[in-house]
Amino acid sequence: MVTKDLNLRTGIWYLNIYYRRTRRLDVPLITDLRVVPEPVPDTLTSDLEGWTQAQGDLHDGIWPTQPLMRLWYKLSDQGMKRQGITENDQIITELDIVYGDSEPFFGFQRVQGGKVLDERAGRWESVDLAYRRGNPGQLIRP
Repeated sequence: MVTKDLNLRTGIWYLNIYYRRTRRLDVPLITDLRVVPEPVPDTLTSDLEGWTQAQGDLHDGIWPTQPLMRLWYKLSDQGMKRQGITENDQIITELDIVYGDSEPFFGFQRVQGGKVLDERAGRWESVDLAYRRGNPGQLIRP
């Protein structure tokens, strides 16, 4: 579970993201994430072929009510594993929540599709999802 609240200072209840780490190679693993508004815009409909919509709404419990925002994910290709091609650098291994416009932690990237929450007239900080692929090496300090 990502312990940071997506509804920080905006929601009626807490909203957390759960994910499961696995070492199994016989199951499809997540290789990409995207935040998409609901209903899906016509410009994105063809881009989401092969993607799966996660359960729940990323704006669940926010007051005042916001338009629906969904998390979509793409699974790894099992054929690559059978051919011995490693996806270790491509699979998503960790998730984080980023408050405000600061940079995510080392090795993390923001999820495509925009912010989960936008700052509106100074009422709250913007909220982003960030992910890390593979296992980056240690950062060597000078």
